[in-house]
Formats: sequence, C-alpha cells, structure tokens
Amino acid sequence: MSKLTHVNNKGEANMVDVSDKDNTVRTAKASAKVGGQAVLGRQSFCTTPAKN
Repeated sequence: MSKLTHVNNKGEANMVDVSDKDNTVRTAKASAKVGGQAVLGRQSFCTTPAKN
C-alpha cells in the first residue's frame, strides 16, 4: 500500500501541491444518522427537507 501524501508521520494534515493536476468532475454522496433530539430539539432536525 502506498503512503498517503496528505498526512504526515504524526497523522496530521499535510498540504500538497495540486497545481499540476488536471481538473476533474467528481460526485460524492454521504449520509449520516444523527441522534440527540433531547439535546438539540425536534426543530433542529426539521428545518431542511430530505433529498433522495
């Protein structure tokens, strides 16, 4: 497995030069399950409609 170029030996983020890379189009999809209605309140979870 190759070494990650964005992380140093301490596991900290490391800046990399991407100026010579070609532009690409990428799509990412993420999801999460969030608990904590008692702490944040119901309104916190009802402000943005879900997109599928």
